[in-house]
Amino acid sequence: PGGAAALAPFLFVLQDEACLDLTVYAHRQSRDVFARQGVDCVPLDRSLDTAQTEWSEVARGLLATHQPDLVITGTSYDSGPEQAIIRVTRQEGVSCLTVLDAWTNYRHRFLLEDEIHLSADVLPDAIAVMDDFAVREMLEEGFPEVRLQIVGQPAFDRFLELARSEEIKRDVLRLRRQLGIQPGETLVVFFSQPITELYGPPGSPTYRGYDEWDVVWGLSGAISSLARQDSPMRLVIRPHPKEPSEKYASFSTGEGSPAVAVETIDVDLLTLTADIVVGMSSVVLVKAFLTGKPVISVQPKLVGVDPLILGRAGYLEPVKDLVTLPQVLRSALCDEVPSCENRLSASLTDGQSVSRLRAL
Repeated sequence: PGGAAALAPFLFVLQDEACLDLTVYAHRQSRDVFARQGVDCVPLDRSLDTAQTEWSEVARGLLATHQPDLVITGTSYDSGPEQAIIRVTRQEGVSCLTVLDAWTNYRHRFLLEDEIHLSADVLPDAIAVMDDFAVREMLEEGFPEVRLQIVGQPAFDRFLELARSEEIKRDVLRLRRQLGIQPGETLVVFFSQPITELYGPPGSPTYRGYDEWDVVWGLSGAISSLARQDSPMRLVIRPHPKEPSEKYASFSTGEGSPAVAVETIDVDLLTLTADIVVGMSSVVLVKAFLTGKPVISVQPKLVGVDPLILGRAGYLEPVKDLVTLPQVLRSALCDEVPSCENRLSASLTDGQSVSRLRAL
């Protein structure tokens, strides 16, 4: 879904290019992303456990059918159609452009489980990346500089345009009424991620030191503590598109704890409606940070490098000890958390990502 969100504003524009014959294929959650943003697409119906050899055959069939001059892909944490078609374009001599959407798992997006070399056989002709910070990190991980092109993040362009619009003020008020937010009540939105599914339980080599349930229970307890100190808050949990919508349906904080609503409404609107945005390493935190909203990254007992760019770049210290979370929330209430102040790269804030992609 993240890869699709980055591609959608770009593909929407390409649809109207008279000189282009564009066909868009979408797998799993990307179909919903494209549909919401008006991008016509053809579903790629395959299960998650489709073998890479099968995906390679699908990719060869698509190239044989369309005989494309250019293939454009996103990337995903899961190996699948993107990796397969990139490799088939290398073998068939077809130009390929890949658009990156986040500052995580750079090598993992292009390499299969037993591979270690970023050879010409596994990389596209060009990788469109978000900013110079991503370039620096990718160079350190062995990516060839000649393949990396800074374009920005098209999903951020769309989000910031929405944030600056007049219509959003009415939509925010409407959503707050819909959620039952009372005057003087603080809306805290937690953007979940399937951490357990992606990185495994304790003992796994990729275990992060926490999972989404550790965070949601810790957050609920912190909000309850503040509520008893006359700081009323409403917690809304937004499941990730890769999580079942009913995942938190039975979540209860117990008597006397803050009211919890589990919503699957538009992520951008919910982000702009929140008074405080909380997550782990979701790119939603970066988007909220760009608007100057209070942002809290909760990663208790984090193992290894912070997966969130805001932490690695020195803008936001993650909460690693849940004991401190009530005070961090209180600081957010008092506007004592860092704001963006346009310190991130201009490529993320100038609204020109789609134009740079078209030029590329």
